[in-house]
Amino acid sequence: MSSHPDKPTTQARCNQAMAGVAKHFANVPTVNLRGTAWKPADIDATLKAAIDSANAVDPAKASWQIAVKNGSAAKAKALALLAALKAYLIATHGSGAVDLLADFGFVPPKPGKVAAKTKAAAVDKTAATRALRHTMGKKQKKQVKATTAAPSPQPATTASTQPAPAGTKPA
Repeated sequence: MSSHPDKPTTQARCNQAMAGVAKHFANVPTVNLRGTAWKPADIDATLKAAIDSANAVDPAKASWQIAVKNGSAAKAKALALLAALKAYLIATHGSGAVDLLADFGFVPPKPGKVAAKTKAAAVDKTAATRALRHTMGKKQKKQVKATTAAPSPQPATTASTQPAPAGTKPA
């Protein structure tokens, strides 16, 4: 036998022992068990208490599990509400309303950190766009006006750049 049997086995053993005590020790005043004198009524009471305690565990465990489940559901609902409330406050008053957010127990959102790779890519993209569109700042425009050169004459168009008349084959 196991030294720690399950609940049904323990209850069955206690019931069996109670029946044995009633049958064999009904007329005995005390029984010495491991150096302790037990009255048969005390043995019955101890075994009955073990059975009653084991029976009380299931409803207590079930109610505890229900309480834990209800607590988890309430916590999840409260956290969702807090997230929505913070989002509402930031949307209506902006993230700069530090005192208002503090009144509700919220910390203002921190600005997002941009990776160095992303910043470098943005600088390269900006430079490429400016070069493509020939955009300049104030100081760059002043430099261009100060060093304006006379416009160079347009090259004369040649016959090779003119489109061929319709119906002829190109050379």
